[in-house]
Amino acid sequence: MSNLPHGNSTTQALFFGAVPCDNLLSFTMKRQSKNLLLDRMHRGVVYTCMGLTLYGTYMLGVRVFRYFTVIKPARQAEELRMLEAGAPSHAPSLDKAPTLTS
Repeated sequence: MSNLPHGNSTTQALFFGAVPCDNLLSFTMKRQSKNLLLDRMHRGVVYTCMGLTLYGTYMLGVRVFRYFTVIKPARQAEELRMLEAGAPSHAPSLDKAPTLTS
């Protein structure tokens, strides 16, 4: 006779190092539910990043459009008004940033 313990198949399976079917099914379902949760969280993060990218692109477009339709024409009109008023040709611009020299 062998030295195997007497009992049900679960005891024998554990003796040989195998995982019983009940625990394997439970472990697989826990792993699947964990993976499902992580997949949903990842999808949410990806959708959030995509939304922020689209919103940022829209806001950048609005600022570029405003620059070319409002700010630049107003600046050119102000410089033209200053030149017509008799300001020298080297009239200071509205830009107050210092000029870099090398």
